Amino acid sequence: MKPDSQNVTDYTNNNTIFMVWSFKDNPEVKEAFGQLCKLIINLNNSANIRFPVSRASCVMGIGHDAWLGLGLPVPLPKELANFAPIVGNKHTAVSSKGDLHFHIRADNTSICYDMAAEISNILSPVAISTEEIHGFRY
Repeated sequence: MKPDSQNVTDYTNNNTIFMVWSFKDNPEVKEAFGQLCKLIINLNNSANIRFPVSRASCVMGIGHDAWLGLGLPVPLPKELANFAPIVGNKHTAVSSKGDLHFHIRADNTSICYDMAAEISNILSPVAISTEEIHGFRY
């Protein structure tokens, strides 16, 4: 059975946190990544049970180089590649470096903060937070 993809555009929320993390040269990265994968599943399940109307979710993206470094299954997903800037007529989507990207969202800010804190607790010993952006509906 193939797992469903996580969708970040299926509905809107009032609050979001985007985080980007880059791995340190640390032999315990793989162990921390395993803990992190379990955490993400638990965060989503817990939020859906405890706060069913909050529409909370945490989506994790894994960068191309991180996928290889973690020894994840090959062949790689066909769309997985290092992100290159996308230049338009008016705007440019810059290339964000990072090994792990997170999109946390919920109607309640505290749920977003709690999820981000739990992720940070696991990653802080083995990775550096390179970007964290908080958003809200205005």
